[in-house]
Amino acid sequence: MLGSLSPRQIEVLELKSRRPTPSNKEIGRSVSGGAISPSMVEKHLTRAKVKMGAVSIDDAVIEFVMARALVKDPTCGPADLEFGDAVVEKLARALPANVTSEFWTSAEFKEFVRDLRATGPKAWDAQYGRWWRIAPILLIALIALVLAGSSLVVANALDERHSEQPS
Repeated sequence: MLGSLSPRQIEVLELKSRRPTPSNKEIGRSVSGGAISPSMVEKHLTRAKVKMGAVSIDDAVIEFVMARALVKDPTCGPADLEFGDAVVEKLARALPANVTSEFWTSAEFKEFVRDLRATGPKAWDAQYGRWWRIAPILLIALIALVLAGSSLVVANALDERHSEQPS
C-alpha cells in the first residue's frame, strides 16, 4: 500500500496527519524542497487517496497512519479521527499474515489505539508527552512568586511611608 505512493504523497500525508490538522496552505509551506500551492497539495492527497483505495482524504490519512504503524514507522497520528473495522480489515488484507497477527497483539498497537482515541489528559499525553503536566504547576509557582514579590514591594513602600511621617 505505502509502496505505491510517491515520496511527495507520503510527505503530504504525513503532514496532513499532524494535529491540529494543518490547512493545505500550511502543508504547502511545510513540504521539503520549497513551497507548493494548496491546489497541488490537494492533488497529491487525492492521488494518494485513489492509490490507497480510500473513500475520503481523511480515510486515506487514517489508513496511512495505521499502515505506517504496522510497518513500525509510526507517524504522530491523527488524535481526533476515528477509524472503523473496515479500515482495519482493509489493512489486514493488504499486509502479510505474520506481520498483522504479530502487530494486533503488540503493545505498540494497543498504545497506538489508546493514543488515537484519547481524550482529555490522555490526548495531551499522546500529543505533548507527560511534561505538559508540570506546566500548570510551574505557572502557579511563577504567579505565587510574582505575588510574593509584589507584596514585599508594597510592604516596603508602606513601611517607608510610615517611617517618614512624624509621630
